[in-house]
Amino acid sequence: MSEVQHSSRAHARLNASSSHRWMMCPPSVKLSEQFKDRPSAYAEEGTFLHELCELKLHRYLGDMYPEHIEQLYAEHRDSEFYSDEAEAVTDEYVAFCIETIEAVRSSCPDPLIMVEHRLDYSEYVPEGFGTGDLVIVADGVIEVIDFKGGRGVRVDANRNSQLMSIKVMTGKVRASFVHVFEPAAINGGEPKYSISLIIPKSDTVTIGKIREAIEQAKQEGVPKWGGKIPPNLKLPLRDGDVDRPDDAAYANSYFINATSLEKPGIVDRRRIPLTDPLSIYSGCYIRASINIYPFNANGNRGIAAGLSNIQFWEDGEPLNGRIRAEDEFDSLDAEDDEDFLD
Repeated sequence: MSEVQHSSRAHARLNASSSHRWMMCPPSVKLSEQFKDRPSAYAEEGTFLHELCELKLHRYLGDMYPEHIEQLYAEHRDSEFYSDEAEAVTDEYVAFCIETIEAVRSSCPDPLIMVEHRLDYSEYVPEGFGTGDLVIVADGVIEVIDFKGGRGVRVDANRNSQLMSIKVMTGKVRASFVHVFEPAAINGGEPKYSISLIIPKSDTVTIGKIREAIEQAKQEGVPKWGGKIPPNLKLPLRDGDVDRPDDAAYANSYFINATSLEKPGIVDRRRIPLTDPLSIYSGCYIRASINIYPFNANGNRGIAAGLSNIQFWEDGEPLNGRIRAEDEFDSLDAEDDEDFLD
């Protein structure tokens, strides 16, 4: 990373920071193209503060040459927006980030830490992408920290439209009805990649995140549903004890079905891509990133789950009744070869 000039970076037509506008009024995207983009003084100051935050985080992480950081920092001190207050608010933000990183490292020694990282959500919004100020990916958890300077337009974290574009990372769940290496048509529909995620009711963290995402998706879907939430909305999180009472694999569990038109990314425990179609099977344990979103199609209204990526966790008893070859056979040695030839 050698460039921190945020103002020169590309922006998506449907970017996350303006999602409040295009979610509620899609035609505004076309209308706004008639006008030249003139950033306010508040926006310019916010850009400057983001750059200071980024430099301070890189200084802490040690992933840029110190000399280069100090050179860029000296240039920022000459800005009209530089002040003691700018130092104070960015120090406060960075201190919170460091505290969060250290807390994550206490339980996960090698989390993935990304500063000002491009986040792509084009699978759900055409050509959509945004930038995460700080994204931390650890075991079963994604931390997303966003800096706001506090001037100009008020921004609230509650029901924030930018956060509604963020995916949910599950904890350890069991895979079922697996079609993740090749798409399959269900009930004569369009072929899709799909999987059913069986979530133990004891995993209150994952269940809580999904329920919160569903509530956010309801608010996001109001414009799609004629200005109100339908009374009989179809929801993706289902109770295995109620909907699959005769299937022991779903006992004391919730489940959610996730699909995608595009093949999901699939990696092993060390984040190495998996290509063997038997590596992810019904019965193994995984974690997955999914996106909860509202839909209104062919008279059906509801909330659905999109499948993004999968990470293998550990083997489990196959749910299709098939015995794995390594469990059924003993190893053969040279004496076995001789017995076979006799």
